[in-house]
Amino acid sequence: MNGIYKSGIVRCWKCGTNTRVWTWPGHKLWPVKLPTSEEEKPASLKWMYSMTTNSSYWASSCEHCEKIQGDWYLFVGPERVFEGNKELGIIDTLFPAI
Repeated sequence: MNGIYKSGIVRCWKCGTNTRVWTWPGHKLWPVKLPTSEEEKPASLKWMYSMTTNSSYWASSCEHCEKIQGDWYLFVGPERVFEGNKELGIIDTLFPAI
């Protein structure tokens, strides 16, 4: 897929298989809206419930076992795959500068 959605590869926390995960310009943690686009969304990007946040949001799911690949893990945690999203203010939003 070559468009607004950008992908990365992570090892699924549940099944241990490598899987593709997704982001897009302006992605904030736990999004409730997808970008407005003519582009079809990736099949593994789904409206999912997270027990961690106790809420539902658009999230990447494992292409093999379909378990949620949470935004904290993908954008903030020590093994994050989307390093470039710091520029979008995600880290500053969670941990304001002192």
